[in-house]
Amino acid sequence: LYLHVVNTSIDNAAEVSLDLGGTTPKTVHAHRINPALDTAIDSTALEVFAVSSSAEANVAKLHVPKASVTAYEIAL
Repeated sequence: LYLHVVNTSIDNAAEVSLDLGGTTPKTVHAHRINPALDTAIDSTALEVFAVSSSAEANVAKLHVPKASVTAYEIAL
């Protein structure tokens, strides 16, 4: 299962609870773009939109950082 989440708030992170009809995910991996808000986007900061990947520790509640785009890869 793939879930794409955008947090447009520049002030607050968000928590997303998963309800998969009684199914518990085996693993959740996050592929995230989460630039620092004070970074200028120009030729000196090309890595500002680099994707970071990590395993999520809590598979029932996902943490979405402020001003981020995340693709969650959920193994059932």
